[in-house]
Amino acid sequence: MKKRNPLLIGLGLAILLPLLALAWWLLSPLFINQVVDDPFPGMTEMVMDDMGQDSMGQDSMAIAEEMMADGDDMDDTMMDDKTMMDDANDMDDAGEMDKMDDMGNMDDDDKMMSDEADDMAGDAAAANEAEPLLIKEGMFRDGERSYQGSGRAAIYQLPDGSHVLRLEDFSVTNGPDLRVLLAAHSDPQTSAALHAEAVIELEPLRGNQGNQNYLIPAGVDIAGQGSVVIYCQPFSLIFSVASLAAED
Repeated sequence: MKKRNPLLIGLGLAILLPLLALAWWLLSPLFINQVVDDPFPGMTEMVMDDMGQDSMGQDSMAIAEEMMADGDDMDDTMMDDKTMMDDANDMDDAGEMDKMDDMGNMDDDDKMMSDEADDMAGDAAAANEAEPLLIKEGMFRDGERSYQGSGRAAIYQLPDGSHVLRLEDFSVTNGPDLRVLLAAHSDPQTSAALHAEAVIELEPLRGNQGNQNYLIPAGVDIAGQGSVVIYCQPFSLIFSVASLAAED
């Protein structure tokens, strides 16, 4: 029986294993779906604002209850003082006037605190009313070859002036190293047509299904963006395109 050469076996494995790993990296995404479900842009901040407003409301209620308790104590004190006045009749008119002045000052302080609490609640409510503004949107279509895509792409302006790309009900054929691009071309059919005009890469695609948010860098000309493209970097192929139209 002929003996196998260990050197040839080792050499064969050294070649075969990297090839298998490469094949798995290239082909496995075609059979695996990765789902992402990001909240709508700004929802996290709104929840935090609501929590802060609730906390402020609880604090205001606690202050009000404390003020009411202080008022009850003051009423009891006044009753005791009145009894003492009736019994002893040793409190002069000047002392009574001083006490009335003190009570008037406390009423003014209570009113000021109430007005400040109302102002803070109004500011919090106004902040919650600020919502992301829809700038552009479009629907995904299928890409090159047999790659399929669907869902909605939308660009929003957030209350702080920044912009975010939102993919909703999104689905695309999975693939290796997919990228999310903003393209000046409104409807590129090929990689050559895509790169004939300006292209901005946002991030690697985080999932081939679901709702996703991608922050658009500051300084990007939103008006000059014609489409959102899901692009396969290794094979230079377009997997899906959403042509963008300005919101009326």
